Amino acid sequence: MFKTTSKQQPWSIDGWVVLFLAIAALTLWLINLGELPLRDWDEGYYATTARDIYWSNNWFDLTYLQEHFWYKPPLMFWLTAFSYHLFGVSEFSSRLPVATITALGVPLLYLVSKELFQERSPALLSAGTYLTLLPVVRHGRLAMMDGLILTLVLISSWGLLKGRSPQSKWIILLGLGLGGIALTKSILAILIAAIFFFIIIINRWFFLLKNLWLWLGLLLGILPILGWYALQIDHYGEAYIQVHFQSQSIDRITSAIEGNDGSIFYYALEIFKYTWPWLLFLPQGLILGFKERQKVWAKFALGSAGLYFIVVSIMGTKLPWYIFPIYPFLCLIIGASLTHYQKNLKKIKSTKFLAGIFFFLSLVSIIGEFYFLQAEPQLPLLILAPLLAVTFLITGILLWRKKNTFIAVLMSGTYLVLILLFCSDVWLWELNEAFSVKPVGLFIQEKLSDRVLEKPIYTSFAYNRPSLDFYSEVRVIPQNPTELQALAKQDNYFLLNAPNLENLETQNPEILGSIEIPFDASQFYLVHTKDQ
Repeated sequence: MFKTTSKQQPWSIDGWVVLFLAIAALTLWLINLGELPLRDWDEGYYATTARDIYWSNNWFDLTYLQEHFWYKPPLMFWLTAFSYHLFGVSEFSSRLPVATITALGVPLLYLVSKELFQERSPALLSAGTYLTLLPVVRHGRLAMMDGLILTLVLISSWGLLKGRSPQSKWIILLGLGLGGIALTKSILAILIAAIFFFIIIINRWFFLLKNLWLWLGLLLGILPILGWYALQIDHYGEAYIQVHFQSQSIDRITSAIEGNDGSIFYYALEIFKYTWPWLLFLPQGLILGFKERQKVWAKFALGSAGLYFIVVSIMGTKLPWYIFPIYPFLCLIIGASLTHYQKNLKKIKSTKFLAGIFFFLSLVSIIGEFYFLQAEPQLPLLILAPLLAVTFLITGILLWRKKNTFIAVLMSGTYLVLILLFCSDVWLWELNEAFSVKPVGLFIQEKLSDRVLEKPIYTSFAYNRPSLDFYSEVRVIPQNPTELQALAKQDNYFLLNAPNLENLETQNPEILGSIEIPFDASQFYLVHTKDQ
């Protein structure tokens, strides 16, 4: 189906395509980026750690509100702290570095696809799928590591594919990308490196192993992380090894940490839930890849996606974002599938079945409009549902009539729908799972502005919320009622709801202020107790 060689296209055309994709991606990733508060868990943890770097100007001793932070390597925190130096501390500057880097992965995926398919059409369709894939865009806008990882995987992929010619210098990017992954999520770099080594083996690209640029890239990539670990282990010793390598890496592979477990089908369900509408074209891509399994694109995309999926599925700890490195490879498969539809639509018998699915999705979108009218009457959402319904309806009609313009309609409509989603207040829906921490954190800051706290604040809330730590600039640690009673007999500060305050057995607690929580119509009180 796809050419293995082609006449070199003028770079000027690809250059314009790359520029267009970069502008479209940056618009989508950066719009309304700082309007919503940071979410739990990782956004709160990482922003607070980066802010400690910004405050202390200590770039090699990671801390979380002055306590050692040994969980992750430093690249993510360095980027965010640098953003704070440029733009100050805010939600926007917390998310900006990763959002920008993730967005630039869209034109990068185009370049990767161009190397694989040697055609512009599947490259554009793969990049367009990546541009409009909800989990990639939504998660890539957050102050988390996963969007950064995606782009580093693409840098490594581009280096591997572009570096296939003898003694090509481009292969250096493979090692540099893997080094960046190691400096972001340490042990993940081993898995990604194993996948690329597997690709080299099944394609019999053994000549790459003789390329000195490959080894130079690996050396330059590994030196920073080795240097980082040498400094940390020399300074902290066995404690750092136990926390960073054992509890944060090995234990997550072998067991479910903090109750984050799931069945072997956990990630299959994640892909099924969040990759619509492009999921509809994945089966055809998998079939096509199997038929063309001897071609480079099929070996690369199916081999990488398959191996990664198997490894993360058998890991003990299951978290939604662990599946993210598979998405670039799935987009390559979907791009191949869409190209197949584009070229062979008249011959494909399943178009009416697909059209029926899009008609059904259009109906569901209309129902969604009534939900938004009742629950979330925001203008972007009120426009979003009808636009989505019209997009699916036109896509279904074009499929029914076997018009390959359905792809352009579906891709552009999905892009506009995502723009509207991110202009609303619901794109970060996890914020609705508990009370909003930002007003509570600012309330704590205001009430304690003239006091020096050397201890954390203890709260009656059920679990730890790192985003609350970020906004209050102090640790807020949950405790059960028995522990709260014991702590109330000493010099401590508390954030308590009304029932726990009434049950607090202490003499003359100092109530510093209160704040109403609209989430459950409750009241939180900031309380100071003294030694008894």
